[in-house]
This record gives sequence, C-alpha cells and structure tokens, in this order.
Amino acid sequence: MPPTKKPSHEPAPWGVYRGTGRPGPVSAPWPDPPGRRSFGGGPLLPAPPDDPNAALLLGEGDAPMPLAPDEADRVNAALCLSRPLLVTGEPGSGKASLAHRISRELALGRVLHWRITSLSTLREGLYAHEGRLGPLGTALLPYRRPRVLLIDRLDRAEISLPEDLCTVLAAG
Repeated sequence: MPPTKKPSHEPAPWGVYRGTGRPGPVSAPWPDPPGRRSFGGGPLLPAPPDDPNAALLLGEGDAPMPLAPDEADRVNAALCLSRPLLVTGEPGSGKASLAHRISRELALGRVLHWRITSLSTLREGLYAHEGRLGPLGTALLPYRRPRVLLIDRLDRAEISLPEDLCTVLAAG
C-alpha cells in the first residue's frame, strides 16, 4: 500500500491570499471579477488606510500565523468569484482574527465592524448617523479591492435582517 499523505496546511498555491497574516505586496495582481459580478457605480476609490490595530490583534514578526485547513482556498475562491465569504463558528473560534488576517495581508484597510443587536436593521448597516455611510454602505463603495466587513452576532437579529442582507449582497 502506498503511504497516505497527511493533509497540508500550507498556503494555497493559487490566488492572492496566502494566509500568513503578514502584509503582502500591494502591487500583487488582483483577479478580475466574472462578467456577471462586475458592478458599476463610479470611479474607483483610493485604497483605505491601514488598520493601526492589526499588529496588536495579529502580532508582529516573520513567523506565519497558523493556517486552518482549506482557509486560503476558500478566501481565494471568494475573491476570484467576487462573492462574500461568510464565516460561521462558535465564539472564540477565530472569525474576527481571520477577518483581520485577510485585511492585513491583502492591504484592504481597516476591518469594518457591524455589531448586530435584536433591533438592528439593514438601514443601520447602510447608513450611520449624521448622513454618513454605515459599515455595510462603506463596504459596498467601489474600491478596486474589496473591503472586509465583520458582522458580529448576526444570529441575534430579527429573521428579516439576514434575508435583506443576502438580497443586498447578491445585488452587489
């Protein structure tokens, strides 16, 4: 019998995300979205500023962060298809760390954070107080590279919010 191979936790050999958590080159080639996922909406905006808290959350140094099985493949697939990556899990399972790792490595700016309560509405995510955009509205602006939006505690929302959110994400 041939020896069985152990599953590899090495970064994906394809795509722009490697899963190291270290800032990568900003000039790395970025995949073009499939034709059906190309959305207009105005001129491309400049890159957002880096997250000053990323080093506190992820640490510094040259050692790569541990990579979950298939993590890089899933992130790269979402990026290539211009689709959201929806991550679920128990509290403390690393969802927020993954969001910050992706944002830091791909130079996507600070992670946008939307904390959900039982009273949260789609309008709240799109528009904040005083006429400013909310975290979802900011994530949907026409940046050349996507933004990372961390929606925390979506399970606490009324049933209509996840449905409305899916409609907005599908429409781009």
